[in-house]
Amino acid sequence: MNEATETPTFQSNRGSSCNDLTITNSKLVCFVSDWICGEEESCADHNVVNFKIASVNNGKGKMNHMGVRYITNQDYRKFDTSLATNFTSTFNCTNKMDANKLDEELQGKVNQYNTEDLINDCFSCVTAACNTAFRISKGRKLKTRKTVPWWNNELKILRKKADALRQRYQRTLNNEDLRSERKIQYIEEK
Repeated sequence: MNEATETPTFQSNRGSSCNDLTITNSKLVCFVSDWICGEEESCADHNVVNFKIASVNNGKGKMNHMGVRYITNQDYRKFDTSLATNFTSTFNCTNKMDANKLDEELQGKVNQYNTEDLINDCFSCVTAACNTAFRISKGRKLKTRKTVPWWNNELKILRKKADALRQRYQRTLNNEDLRSERKIQYIEEK
């Protein structure tokens, strides 16, 4: 969310504003840094927003999405019709069939609402459309290995040495003398 800065993110002949949102998911937001409103003009009334995506987490901490996750690799027609129906009923629109006319009518009604109420109503419309169109993911179950009390770091190192010698023995194909020598080394270590 843009905070009050010298450079507004929106400028038109009717005024300027610093309010703007950058929408991302919980994984990507940890890698975004240096969010700056640029001075260069775009084709819209909004200025270009520049930010960097780091290849390493910038220390903001890992964010886990705790909400509902949807399986979205399905046909979007059901979502589109459900979304249009939800917006039509929530905002009392008359254009139910034509998406362009519905969009124009919604644009005209935006000024009639409080910003916070508008965002909450839009969010509820999208959530309801997702609930009707998509299946809800149950999440992945992580496989956890059972630990045993007698396993320690020394045994772990010995196992790695034995695995390395086995791989070395198995990769030796051209020289039979070297192969038999490495086989003996592997068996002794094992």
